[in-house]
Amino acid sequence: MPKNSGQHMLYKPKDMSLDIHSIIRPMITHAAVVWWPQVKLGVARAMLSRVQRLACLALTGAIRTSPTATLEVITGLLPLDIHIKQVAMTTSYKINSLKNWKRVQNLGSHSYILEKMHKEVPFTGMRGDHMKTCFYLIKNLK
Repeated sequence: MPKNSGQHMLYKPKDMSLDIHSIIRPMITHAAVVWWPQVKLGVARAMLSRVQRLACLALTGAIRTSPTATLEVITGLLPLDIHIKQVAMTTSYKINSLKNWKRVQNLGSHSYILEKMHKEVPFTGMRGDHMKTCFYLIKNLK
């Protein structure tokens, strides 16, 4: 990410925000449904916090001694560990609604997120109104 050079910034904050939301965050959260349990580890959380801090500093142009939590509030960015869990829950819900989710009984595995989501957000355990696609092809049209 480019540094600020005095009064002149290399990127405008609006462009940087677009880059963060459309490029950086999707790169970080790629396959988050598989590796989300690792976010609980202190080392991973610290690394994610560093990346988030760089993004917040680039967006705001604040001095480097500004607290990360303050910068996150100003920019409106969720902490990355929470965002990763959110993406993992959304993905698991989508996969489960298509009946492609394989449940594993090990609580430490990545498939535990669906059970965790059902406990935290009870309505996600309800049946959805997914319908199978049917094609009716009529041969003789007049």
